[in-house]
Amino acid sequence: MPTNRNVTLIESTVANNMASGNGAGIFNTGNVELTKSTISGNVSNSDGGGI
Repeated sequence: MPTNRNVTLIESTVANNMASGNGAGIFNTGNVELTKSTISGNVSNSDGGGI
């Protein structure tokens, strides 16, 4: 999936994800909008551990 997108999370949780490369929580080169959301405990060996 292309990573240059607009992402909106509302009342969401992205937690406790792992990636050996890019990603884990959210990996995006576009805009990310968070409203009443939690990003926590995400681990990546490269880019995008949380966001």
